[in-house]
Amino acid sequence: MEAMKEINPFNARRNESYAEAINNRGQIVGVGLLPSGAAFNGFIYHKGSSANIGTLPGGRYSEAVAINDHGEVVGLADEPYDDLCPNIMGLSVPCVKYAQRAFLYKDGAMTTLNSLRPRESGWDLSWAFDINDRGQITGYGMRNGKFRTYVMTPVNGNKDVVKAGSVSRSTSALKALSSLGEPVVVFANNAGQVWD
Repeated sequence: MEAMKEINPFNARRNESYAEAINNRGQIVGVGLLPSGAAFNGFIYHKGSSANIGTLPGGRYSEAVAINDHGEVVGLADEPYDDLCPNIMGLSVPCVKYAQRAFLYKDGAMTTLNSLRPRESGWDLSWAFDINDRGQITGYGMRNGKFRTYVMTPVNGNKDVVKAGSVSRSTSALKALSSLGEPVVVFANNAGQVWD
């Protein structure tokens, strides 16, 4: 049995962190409290050193949930947006709120999955829970006012192309997702397909 080691991703005096996943290369992802104590950020830990994956522009929080063997990370992060909020007199005034967004962290950059999906799909992708070595991402989001599970499949020259409908219903990821009783959507070729 190997020795156990504490991971303090940001060398904080008060280590509040937890690991979420590990890949076959020994890279670990999770979330930890920054030394300032002001926020939590996602991290990648490997061979004794950690990297802060940061946040979306203007964001305060990120959480790295899964990592594949290519070092691609998915998770969730908050993203600011402008809104109106009531002040103490009950009047609406401009304010900033934060929404949770699913992200892909690749080659040192964090990108919302909403920016990668077909614009006309009607999806708002809030959480990403897993990514496999083909780059397929599973998660949870909102469509037509209801929370739904999804499988997002990349379509580019660097990955195996999986066209809409070619993913078998018998794959373990789809079994797990469809067992929740919600439709599963595969994004591919700029089109979404809903399986009932």
